[in-house]
Amino acid sequence: MMFVFAGGGTGGHLLPGLAVAKELQARCAEAKVHFFVTYRQIDEQILKAAGYSYTKQMVQPFSLSPWGFLTFSYGLLSSIRDAARALAILRPAAVLGLGGYAAGPMGRVAGKLKIPLGLLNPDARPGRANKWLAKRAAKIFVQWDRTAESLAGRCKGEVLVTGCPVRKQIYSARREEGIERFGLEANKKVLLVPGGSQGAMNVNWTVVELLGQLDELSDYWQILHLTGRGKLEAVREGYEQAGLRIGYKLVDFTAEMPAALAAADVVLSRAGASSLAEFTARRLPAVLMPYPYGRDQHQTANAAALADVGAAVIVPDKCQAKANAAAVGEVLLDLMRSEEKLAAMSAAYEPLFKTDAAGKVAEELLEMVAG
Repeated sequence: MMFVFAGGGTGGHLLPGLAVAKELQARCAEAKVHFFVTYRQIDEQILKAAGYSYTKQMVQPFSLSPWGFLTFSYGLLSSIRDAARALAILRPAAVLGLGGYAAGPMGRVAGKLKIPLGLLNPDARPGRANKWLAKRAAKIFVQWDRTAESLAGRCKGEVLVTGCPVRKQIYSARREEGIERFGLEANKKVLLVPGGSQGAMNVNWTVVELLGQLDELSDYWQILHLTGRGKLEAVREGYEQAGLRIGYKLVDFTAEMPAALAAADVVLSRAGASSLAEFTARRLPAVLMPYPYGRDQHQTANAAALADVGAAVIVPDKCQAKANAAAVGEVLLDLMRSEEKLAAMSAAYEPLFKTDAAGKVAEELLEMVAG
């Protein structure tokens, strides 16, 4: 039984899809999953490591600039044509859109061919592609109640609040594993700064600017900083120039995020939907600097889902290191000095916690096919 998953362009789209794929195959021995993704290198890296087959699409992000709109239109039409050919060959039982522009062509063709279509929508605000596909979907799987409310009337089928699928290892990883894996001190708490695969330089420079104040907490804290690929040396130079007593570990990228999250006691991060799902799974107190660019400000909406229950604090990215450090430092250092506040933020995740989102989505897909 073949399933087609379409999405990509970021790990945030593919990783939830991989979690669902593994649960789908655990529940149905005959299930096979083929991915349709972008030409971005991150897609190939993730899927090769996971051992899944995939096809690259010409599809590009939407743009209003003359050249951008031309390449978007050409890529969309080419990808729709290729999707029609692929579906005729693969004859999948269902298609699952993973969110983002890369899900658009396959989702559109699946709807026209009457192939059951499901959509993953981890972001608080549905993106352009999912809004476009919603009326064609039999089921839409969302992370938060507020998203289900915003989709009311857009979907011909069901909108289910399943949570965002995360890898099982995120739940099961132990702190000791993370401490050993990254060479950290077992008797000190850990500030985790996950820069993502590409690295968020505004976040990186904010931490570098804050190092003098963080150094004051060296008796009790240490730093695990994931800088992003290609950013390690620049960030390392900033750390070395600071002349620190506080222990730190700098890594450009790791495939062992479950271990990193298990080691952490507080996180300073962007607010991608899949990252927030992992923080929720670990009940990890978070200081969030949502991505400040773009019209829709979807990361700010994501961050609000955690901040509104008290599990996170939002600090807007001012795009200037000193200004960011002043604002972040006021919040972050206050938390790091108070075990009570950290414990309260961790407990605040309770209403958001959804167990086994990947399994629930897999079950719903199998039910959608059986029906």
